[in-house]
Parts: sequence; structure tokens; C-alpha cells
Amino acid sequence: MTKIAVIETFNFRKNNIFSGALRHIAWLTEIRKSRLALTRLDPDRLRDIGITHIQACQETRRSFWDAPSHWVHKC
Repeated sequence: MTKIAVIETFNFRKNNIFSGALRHIAWLTEIRKSRLALTRLDPDRLRDIGITHIQACQETRRSFWDAPSHWVHKC
């Protein structure tokens, strides 16, 4: 009985770590998509969100893992 419980606990932790990693990869992908979307906005839309074309280009060049701390999701 104990052996089964240990195996089930191990499998749960392994699956939990794997799904957490997948969620993190999906989140990083969304950051990249958001930054690339800035390149498609016209000057009026950029002004609506309070950034300039230069700022949008700078943001787009940032790496996908380089996200501000307030963007970090809480799982």
C-alpha cells in the first residue's frame, strides 16, 4: 500500500512540474506575441496606449524572458 502511495505521489509531482513548465512556456510565448503586436500598431494606437514608436521598437527588441516584474503571473 505504501509503495503505491509513493509512486502516485511521485507521478503527481512529475506531472505537476511538467504542466507548470508548459504553462511558463506558453506565458513566455504570449509575451513575445504581445511585443511583436506592437510593431503592427499605427501611431494613433501607440499614442492611445501611451508609448512612442521608438519605445515600441525598443520593447519589441527585448528578449521574451525579459519581462517586468509586474507582468509575472502567479500560478
